[in-house]
Parts: sequence; C-alpha cells; structure tokens
Amino acid sequence: MITAELKQQAKNAMENQIGVLIFAWIALIFINSIAAGISSGILNIVLLPLDVGLVSIHLLVAANKNANFDNLFDGFRYNFGENLFTIFIKNIFLFLWFMLFIIPGFIKLYSYYLVPFLLADDDVKETSFECITRSRELMDGHKLDLFLLHLSFILWILFGIITLGLGFIYVIPYMKQADTQFYLKVKHERLGFEKELIMDRNLTQDNASSFERYN
Repeated sequence: MITAELKQQAKNAMENQIGVLIFAWIALIFINSIAAGISSGILNIVLLPLDVGLVSIHLLVAANKNANFDNLFDGFRYNFGENLFTIFIKNIFLFLWFMLFIIPGFIKLYSYYLVPFLLADDDVKETSFECITRSRELMDGHKLDLFLLHLSFILWILFGIITLGLGFIYVIPYMKQADTQFYLKVKHERLGFEKELIMDRNLTQDNASSFERYN
C-alpha cells in the first residue's frame, strides 16, 4: 500500500472542507477537555459516540460530499446505543490487552483501529461484535501498512510541537483523513475479494446443478 498516495488523496479530499474538519476537531478536543475536567467517568463513556461522528465527517469529506459540524453528533443521532456499546467494548478489550503486555496491546490497537469507521459507514450493516471482528479481518495483513502511514507523519508531528501545538490544528485532521483513505482502500480490496468469492461459489453451484440436471 502506497503511503504517499493515501496522503495525497487525503490532501485532495480536504482541500475544500478543511474548515469544517478543523472546527470539528477543536470542538471534540474542547468537549473531551471539559469532560476530563469534570472527572466524571460516566460522562466520558457517554461521549464515546463522538468518535463515530468525527469519522462520519471524514467519510463525507472522502466521498466529496458536504460535511457539516452537526455531523459530529451523528454517533448520538443514529444507533446511539450500539455505537456507545461497541466503542466501550473495544476500549475494554484494548485495556485488557495492554494489561497483559505492551506489545500485544499495541498490535490489538491496530487490529481494532477501524471499528469507528465501520460504525460510521452507511454501507456497513453489522452488529457491535461483528464490527470488532470485521476490523480485525480488514487489518489482517495491513497493520504494518497503517503503522508506516502513521510513522510517515513524524515530521508533521514535530512541526506541531515546534509551533507550540498550533500546527496540530492542521496536522491532526490531515492524519485522520489519511486514515480514512486507508480504511476505504482496505474495505474496497476486502469486499471486492469477498464478492469475487461469492460469485465463484455461485458459479460453481450453478455448474454443479447443470451437471446434475443433464446426467
């Protein structure tokens, strides 16, 4: 998977909607900061669907559709209970893996990375645990690809640090949009492969039926 290609796709997608992305990220950070200041564990859990809403915005941007700030709350507006439960369970799984050891936890971090994307994707109709399983399947053989994509942003991250955090206003949405392009590419490859398998299976069954009919 070509990292430079994904980053260029992200830049192109963001070109006309960078404002809404920056506004959404600033709002997300502000809301989470308020929740952290209140120190309410329940409030932090209730806000988990914001991750789904944020990904919804990035998916709209990737599809060249108009994204609005209120899409940030899509995770509450649509399937709130399922979104909350799935993200919560995913985080519990990650916590348990990191308690086991750092390296297994890090690997599982990438295995479960696509869960919010699957929840936000209108083309995906799967339950909570199916989304977690699907994320693992999609990331099978692609965890290193995503890690290298993230690693390629090291200079951008340094830029954010040098600018005392101001640079992150652009860098963070840029990184997430690149993640979105990665998700769409992996999903297309996987679903395309599965469709070919289904077509081959149906063709085999049709041929077998024809053979039985004439023999």
